[in-house]
Amino acid sequence: LVAVGVAGLAPRLADPRPAVRANTALALGVLGDGPGVVDALAVCLRDDDASVRAAAVRAVARLGDGAIAASAPELVRALGGADPALATQLATMLRATGQPAIAAALVVGLDANDGRQIARLLEIVTARADAADLLAQAFARPGAQDNAAHGFVMLGKDRLGPARALLERARVDISAYVRELARTTLV
Repeated sequence: LVAVGVAGLAPRLADPRPAVRANTALALGVLGDGPGVVDALAVCLRDDDASVRAAAVRAVARLGDGAIAASAPELVRALGGADPALATQLATMLRATGQPAIAAALVVGLDANDGRQIARLLEIVTARADAADLLAQAFARPGAQDNAAHGFVMLGKDRLGPARALLERARVDISAYVRELARTTLV
């Protein structure tokens, strides 16, 4: 594999056979965290075939925290279309990694409109020690306010911490929509 390298494996990611693409993803994980490996695995995480996405997740996990952090946006996006087994694997990986890139990707991921992806993301976010901070960051993003408010409700009033002050200030926001979100979240 080392002799072939990423350059030799990358063309196999375009093979029409899912088994070839999945095996290529696994081989990339064996190669190690060299130049181009994480980018090639990002392609696999977006593959139409679930077996290729699952192989890519296993490969990224094998590479460790650095690769997980570098792949954070793709891993979070992959939650949306994942079958339950892959979603569980992804959630476990995202929960176990304390990399700042994961936290940032989770916040950005809350901008999504896919109900299944949002439910999975909120489950991951609300299980984290920094959940209130992440939800506060998401609440500041217009596209994620609904989802962040739902996350605050899931989190419960006892775990709001400094985010409670953010919600209290939002109750007098210029936007009626933001005011209503804050009010219903604090009720």
